Amino acid sequence: MPKRCLFFSVVAIIVVVIIVGVTVPVVVTRNSHSNHPPLPPANISIILPLYIYPAKNAWAPVYEKLNNYSYSGIEWTIIINPSDGPGEELNSDYRINIHRLNAARNVKLVGYVFTDYGRRNVADVEAEIAKYASWGLFQGIFFDETPQGHNQSVEDSITYLETITSNVRGTPGFLGQESVVIHNPGTPAVNPKLLSLGQNFTVVAEDTFAAYGSPADQQSISRLSAGISRTELGCLIHSIPETESQQGGLDGLLARLSQTFGHVFLTDRTSGYYNDYSGIWNSFVNSTSLMYS
Repeated sequence: MPKRCLFFSVVAIIVVVIIVGVTVPVVVTRNSHSNHPPLPPANISIILPLYIYPAKNAWAPVYEKLNNYSYSGIEWTIIINPSDGPGEELNSDYRINIHRLNAARNVKLVGYVFTDYGRRNVADVEAEIAKYASWGLFQGIFFDETPQGHNQSVEDSITYLETITSNVRGTPGFLGQESVVIHNPGTPAVNPKLLSLGQNFTVVAEDTFAAYGSPADQQSISRLSAGISRTELGCLIHSIPETESQQGGLDGLLARLSQTFGHVFLTDRTSGYYNDYSGIWNSFVNSTSLMYS
């Protein structure tokens, strides 16, 4: 073979080697990620209905998480419900433990007030708001059973919700315009006009895991989430099946939920959902912590 042909042959071989050596890993690298789901958003907060009476060590599982540096990135919104509302007065058990919760920098405490889906008298609701505010221990209010926009006109529902939301923000003893206000219609069938009335977020799913996964609920949630930020939506899902809570199942479930909700609570309890810790309590908090970078 002539030297010139030999030279070009060698050059051609070298070029092929370089191309193969460079491009093949690139192709493999791309293919190795092509089937992976997109990374879920971080900053999922835990909304915890803590309806357990604070007897000695009763809230210890919560303090254990708050004091664990591994979970320090989690933001918590904790709902306190002394007596289906504020009741007459906070006893020493509640006061001592609420002060302890407030010592954590990543916790916001809100008091429980129900509205009976907008049927409850506004004056009674505002009286309970004032009671919580007078104690100077809470940062806002969790309104349970808020109007869904079906049992009364949407206009009446809007007026009702705007009135009680403004009342929280205007009542001394909270945080003024920074006060936390949460609405809980509990269903994705809520009229979307009720989602952006000044509240921090709205719980649009409070139900069993099975009901949440139903086609009807999924379609409603998709419609709601299309026009609102995930930080304005929350869910409280109970009766989590064993198949979802083992072998990293909660990681995947939270990753899916995080695409829609910024505030989440999960429990495997099938009754008394908020009156005791669930069998997945530790796994739930751990999985939530993994959502933070």
